[in-house]
Amino acid sequence: MSESYDVLPTPPSREPSEEQAKSRAMRTVHSPSLGARLGVLVALLLLVAAGYFLLAPLQRVPATGSPVRCGNALERPTGSLGRSLCGNVNLQRQYLAGSLAVSAAVVGVGGFLVFGSTRRVERLRLGADS
Repeated sequence: MSESYDVLPTPPSREPSEEQAKSRAMRTVHSPSLGARLGVLVALLLLVAAGYFLLAPLQRVPATGSPVRCGNALERPTGSLGRSLCGNVNLQRQYLAGSLAVSAAVVGVGGFLVFGSTRRVERLRLGADS
């Protein structure tokens, strides 16, 4: 008695072709240039300054010599004396903090637009120890 076996077709090879292996062995890395990184650093410093001017306490010293607390840029003074002596110093600080924040955005985005990023191609080592 003879047994018959059905022969299945061999599946296509799963090994990458030489061209695919070369493309997998290399990768492109984008990183910000030195100028763009400095622009981001300056932008972060401007944001810190904006936060400081937004949250730092304000006070005025009238002719009598006793300082009057004016709150900060986000919080106006509560008493009538504070409101009359402080005037619009809180609004001025809000404008100062806002302009610093806008300057930070302009410097940060402008640094990337002007200096851009650098591109380099890295070759990956293929082997048993990788």
